Amino acid sequence: PEARPSAVRLKSGATLAAVEVTPGGDLVEVTRFSATGESSTPSLSLTGYEDPTLTRVGLNAYLVMIRDGDGAVVSRQYDPASGWSATDAVEIAPSGGEKYAWPNPVRSSKTHLRFLVDGANCSTHSANAVLSYQRKV
Repeated sequence: PEARPSAVRLKSGATLAAVEVTPGGDLVEVTRFSATGESSTPSLSLTGYEDPTLTRVGLNAYLVMIRDGDGAVVSRQYDPASGWSATDAVEIAPSGGEKYAWPNPVRSSKTHLRFLVDGANCSTHSANAVLSYQRKV
C-alpha cells in the first residue's frame, strides 16, 4: 500500500519499472518489461535503498534513490548494451544532517540528469526544503 512505482520507456520500446518492495526493509527492485509487455524479467535488486525513481537520459536509463547507510542521493546507470552499473554514483552527498526523500526526475532528457529532491529535515519545521539538481552525463 505504500509503494510508489516509477517507470521509464527505453528507445527499444522496453519499459523499466522500479519500486521499493519492502518499505521497512528498504528493498528496491527494477523489472524490465518487453516492448510488447508480454514478458518481464528481473533487472536489478538492491537492499539498503529507498524512494526509487527512474529517468532516461539519451539512450540510457538512471535509477535515482536514497541510500540508507548515509542518506545520500545516489544513482545507477542502465546501458541497454551492458546492463546496470555496479556501483552508486553519489549525486548529492549528505551534509549537515539533511534527510533527503523522494527524488523526482525529469522523465527524459538528451544530455542531463535532472531532478528535484525533498529535504525532509527543514530547520524551520514548517516546510521542507526542495533542492534542484542537474549534471551532464
